[in-house]
Amino acid sequence: MRVSSTVQCGLSLLSILLVGVSMASCEEQAGPGNRDGSSTSVSGVAGNWTRLKVIEPVVAAGLQRTRLIPVDMEFDPVRQRVFCLDRSGKIRVVAASGADDGYVYNFQCDKSRKLALLPGENLLAILWGRRVTVYSLSGKQPSRLWSDTVSGWPGTVDANGALLFVAADDGSVGVHDAHGGSVSRRLARPVMGRDALAPPESGTSLGVRGVRAMAVDPQGEWIVCTSHLFQPWVLDMESGSVIAYLSRHRRAVRALSLSPGGGALCSGDASGKLICWETCDWRVRFNVVAHEGGVIDCAVADDGLCAASTGADYYVRIWDLVAGREAWSKKLSRKPRRLIFVGGEVWLLCQDGTIEVYRIEA
Repeated sequence: MRVSSTVQCGLSLLSILLVGVSMASCEEQAGPGNRDGSSTSVSGVAGNWTRLKVIEPVVAAGLQRTRLIPVDMEFDPVRQRVFCLDRSGKIRVVAASGADDGYVYNFQCDKSRKLALLPGENLLAILWGRRVTVYSLSGKQPSRLWSDTVSGWPGTVDANGALLFVAADDGSVGVHDAHGGSVSRRLARPVMGRDALAPPESGTSLGVRGVRAMAVDPQGEWIVCTSHLFQPWVLDMESGSVIAYLSRHRRAVRALSLSPGGGALCSGDASGKLICWETCDWRVRFNVVAHEGGVIDCAVADDGLCAASTGADYYVRIWDLVAGREAWSKKLSRKPRRLIFVGGEVWLLCQDGTIEVYRIEA
């Protein structure tokens, strides 16, 4: 009897310990929207997805039947067209309805990497090699306006109104007149040291090794930049001074996306963390570990109420930014490269050049 009592006592203590461990585990996996902005993992919730269409890579006529494999994709809300940039500089134009317009622009820009549209100005910019080239879309065929060599190796390009923003590998951003190509001003990189909120693996190196992504305020008041080594930083457009450091990331930020109204900014990093920021005061609205293996791309919907992300785990996820939770998810059969919202649809560009178009049924 004494042995039995001892055994029962030991089992009771063991059960208490197990309950304590279980409660601690539940606390660590609390849902998104924590007051302190700490990251939390969210389990996938399958939703009702309707795949409307799959747009296969086009075989361009007269080009020795070359398959066009896009590396970038942008939506033109004025023309209701999606522009898909191939690495060789060819651009395929697809209607927002998904119908192929049947024509391809050949800009002959080798090693093309990034596309920027200026819909209100009828302009298109291509970042290729060490150059940025701007074309006019006013006529039946695009006409070249200007081309400029970027100092060092250009990181990325973005546009706002009639201004074109080109980032160099030294961390500076040149602000160009999109029509003439003249540089109105240059935003210098901030000097960063031990207090720069750099990721731990980067040590205390000074400077920024190239701007990886940018997001420009639609009102032209500020610009957000991020690099391989440092946290995203917000620059005042006029003075060039740092407004804020977005210091929640601990790995390189791969993607930035700003809502069309400029009220919400999403950033995704190599650890899989996705953060939504309120741009009025740069506080965290939503913070979650979204993808295993890292975030590849993210986008904010036109209304700023939801966002989409895709990652190395082949998932695409839709996030309710108001409720602070995952709303839908879908496992892809192809590795994703780029993601954009086209109206109420999500367009996914995959590594093999295929474009998958989805609409979410609530």
